[in-house]
Amino acid sequence: RFAYRLEIAPSAKAKPGFQLKLPGDAISVARNGEAKFKINVERTGGFNEEIALAVENLPAGVTVSGGDKIPKAKNVVEMKLKATKDATVTVKSVRITGKAKAGDVEITSRAILAAATIHDTVRNTMKVAVAVPVPFKFTGVFESKFGPQGTTFYRRYTIIRNDYKGQLTATIADVQIRHLQGISCKSRPVPKDSDQFDF
Repeated sequence: RFAYRLEIAPSAKAKPGFQLKLPGDAISVARNGEAKFKINVERTGGFNEEIALAVENLPAGVTVSGGDKIPKAKNVVEMKLKATKDATVTVKSVRITGKAKAGDVEITSRAILAAATIHDTVRNTMKVAVAVPVPFKFTGVFESKFGPQGTTFYRRYTIIRNDYKGQLTATIADVQIRHLQGISCKSRPVPKDSDQFDF
């Protein structure tokens, strides 16, 4: 059984203000590449003014553009990260802060990511990672087949090397037991002169 308490009181008028919202806990951008994300704002107490944004602690070689402010009466802005071809491969905890005025009062808000569960915590930074772009791709034909228990099942994949001539290693991506469902496999080297492999 559960007990609940209900209170009835006069409504309290919220003070003018705002809260910035992060899109997630992490984002990656490849060297010489770009990555876009959006910052949302929750306005309270009738606040409707322009909000100036500042981004702090970006990795070396990464710049942000396209979103230095959230216009008056708008609730979202898109930002774009751009990394140079020699940007430092690293991960940084980036802070995004908004400043605005409600009358003569200056308001400051740090962008947060709300807790997803009761075991989670509110976060006020977002990890920004600089990655090395993968020089190759691999593709496979979509199939839906059954593999009887105790047997070996193979799939064929094609490699699009894009001038990459080195040796590759094929391995399984999933590691959680609930995803594997009893399947196991060994990593397999793919010769540097091969553009197809069975796995």
